[in-house]
Amino acid sequence: MTNNVIPIPVSFEQRQINEHGEGYVECAFTEKWLQFPEIVSDEKLIPVKVMAKINGEARQVTQLILNKEDLLRAAESVKQGV
Repeated sequence: MTNNVIPIPVSFEQRQINEHGEGYVECAFTEKWLQFPEIVSDEKLIPVKVMAKINGEARQVTQLILNKEDLLRAAESVKQGV
């Protein structure tokens, strides 16, 4: 019997998103990330977990309750320097 399974290469970043969900936003330099919830009770206030890998295990460091409009405004205000 031949093996008809063709492996599809998945990047490390995509594997992390697959593991943690669409709300996963990684830090580019450390083993920390933001974890946004899939569902919220109030669309204006979003609880965001600040996560870190400690001794190889995912742990919540703290939680922030962010105003969605403030978060979008701040992200849009970031400009590339010269």
